Amino acid sequence: MRKLRVLIKQLKKDKFYLIVKYRISGDNFMLTYTYISKGNFGLVEKPKPTIQQERDAIVKVTLASICSSDLHIKHGSVPRAVEGITVGHEMVGIVEEV
Repeated sequence: MRKLRVLIKQLKKDKFYLIVKYRISGDNFMLTYTYISKGNFGLVEKPKPTIQQERDAIVKVTLASICSSDLHIKHGSVPRAVEGITVGHEMVGIVEEV
């Protein structure tokens, strides 16, 4: 919970406003940084991905950052960024499954 509070504080400081939906539902779910609507992002619980093809890998994200693409999504200027999409593509993680 401490990490979540620090994240919220930093995002508010950077003028990112969050709608937080935090619930623990077991090992089959994860929290995702999600585009809610123009100007609103939230931590939303979604099912964890599964291996679909032999070239897939499951990576547990341990560190992520935002980039200018995320700022454009925040302001509603990326048409293909629909409500409910998980944002973020600059991350570091641990490979959990291949």
